Amino acid sequence: MKVRHFGLVLVVLLAMGALQCAAQSVDAFVGVNWLGAGTNNSGALPATSTGVFPSLGADLMLPGGFGIGGEVAWRSTSISGSGQQPAFWDVNLIDHPFSLIKIVPEIQAGVGGEFKAPANTCNALSPSTCVNSPFGNGFLVHLGAGVKVYIVGNVFLRPEAHVYFVHNNNTFASGPVKRFGVSLGYTFRAL
Repeated sequence: MKVRHFGLVLVVLLAMGALQCAAQSVDAFVGVNWLGAGTNNSGALPATSTGVFPSLGADLMLPGGFGIGGEVAWRSTSISGSGQQPAFWDVNLIDHPFSLIKIVPEIQAGVGGEFKAPANTCNALSPSTCVNSPFGNGFLVHLGAGVKVYIVGNVFLRPEAHVYFVHNNNTFASGPVKRFGVSLGYTFRAL
């Protein structure tokens, strides 16, 4: 899937960028997430609130607790009845307002997109259930927060929450899409 390739390229580029500048650290992480979006009154559009959304990302933190990062989260299976597997990607400014020995809170704000691959699903016994869904992208604004808890050395777990405000969201049933999950990552510290 192209979304996975995008995530891998993002991780590699951020890691290479860390070698080029005086970075304090680079994080690479994978996660598992659940999305929630309300349903509309007519039920005409699918909700995103079911299914697992794996995620992949990286960030580059500079001295002072500020940095940049990116992440992609995609639906691991298609939405029932629609054949769609949406993905959300974002690029963020990151702030670590303070840091304790093994606990680092994180605030993110940025922009990104909602990606929807084409889908055409039909039930041969009931042609009226056919859904023809064209390719689509939607601009979004992203806000997120999490807490990195270092469990062993540079390995961390990060419970996290995100909100996507998708512009002209006509793909799913509601505008703000909420993502909750946990990531497992590793911090590569600068020498």
